Amino acid sequence: MTMKKLTLVLIPVLLTASLFAYDFKWDGMFRTRAAAYNDAMGTPGAHIDNRLQLGLKSELVPGLTLRAKFEIGQNGADANLVWGGNGGGIATNGINVKTNEAYIDYRIESIKANVRVGQQYWADHRSLILDDTFSGVTFHTSTPDGINGMLGFGKYAEGNYFNRYDDMQGIIFSLDTTKPVEAGVQGYFTWNRQRPLVTEDPIQLNFISVMPYASMKIDPITIDGVLIVQSNDSAAIIAGDLETESDISYGVALKAGLDMKPLELKADVLFIGENPLMTLSGYYQNGLYLLGIGEHHDGLGLWWAATGNPDMYLGAAVQAKFEAMKGVKVFGAGGMVLDTGMEINGGVEVELVPNLLSLAAFGAYSIMDEDVSDKNNYALGTTIKLAFE
Repeated sequence: MTMKKLTLVLIPVLLTASLFAYDFKWDGMFRTRAAAYNDAMGTPGAHIDNRLQLGLKSELVPGLTLRAKFEIGQNGADANLVWGGNGGGIATNGINVKTNEAYIDYRIESIKANVRVGQQYWADHRSLILDDTFSGVTFHTSTPDGINGMLGFGKYAEGNYFNRYDDMQGIIFSLDTTKPVEAGVQGYFTWNRQRPLVTEDPIQLNFISVMPYASMKIDPITIDGVLIVQSNDSAAIIAGDLETESDISYGVALKAGLDMKPLELKADVLFIGENPLMTLSGYYQNGLYLLGIGEHHDGLGLWWAATGNPDMYLGAAVQAKFEAMKGVKVFGAGGMVLDTGMEINGGVEVELVPNLLSLAAFGAYSIMDEDVSDKNNYALGTTIKLAFE
């Protein structure tokens, strides 16, 4: 055997041996979904896609953890591998492996805190500002009394390395408790440096968000509320001049639930007044598919965050889910967005393998306000999902 062939044999053997030297815990999700729908202009369309996520986590030594999570999806902005698309066509070859998470978590016992460095996941209480991965450094701490704190720095966008004025970054903080009720406050201080006009000095746009929240459960009722207050800067070129201004946005997200097995009921209200809310990568869900982000398909929200009212956003929805038999649930929801439209949807969930493999089928129809669109929208779909940990 030549040295080259011996090297090719030894490399995977050594890599495999190094992995088994540590105890890795695996988690992941495979999902395939198909949907038929029409777009905002009423043009019909359909597609099938799938996505595979694989995560691993290992405590290398006491107090030091390595976490990595990878996703096989379409190359580009879409995280799903479309059948017949890039990487999903004949021969199914494509550069489509992405990194979701890659960080180390180190325990600093002297300050009773963990520091996490790298690409990591974070979501605020109702996913209004951020529910996604980002690159940064975060500190996490907790007390025996149930008080938890997080303080972090995130780099959201990096432009030219030698230009300080084409980046976006910010501070994230969270302080919460679970006793006597779940409550806390979360916030973001984000700054975006840019130079809209080469003839003008660079500017920095600031976005400050503060969100106190509380959640109370008195069986079988759950009540949850979030207050949002945000200061956001904006810039515009008017008559050749660069002008900036600061506005205040405010809002509230309310949610109530009633769990009386086999029936579950939920109601959601989201109100944003005066000015639009600046989000980083939100994922607010209220049970709607066309006027929101659907539970079994999150890529159909034609009118998510859209509103025909320039002064405010008001959305409301009610949901119901009923366990018809063991492993089979039927669900439905209805809701509206003021001056935009209203939607009804429904479907069925089937648990094929308990806590592992599930199948869902759904349909949704929206009636749009004539000032927004003269076309009503529909969606029909099915999703099969395998999740493990």
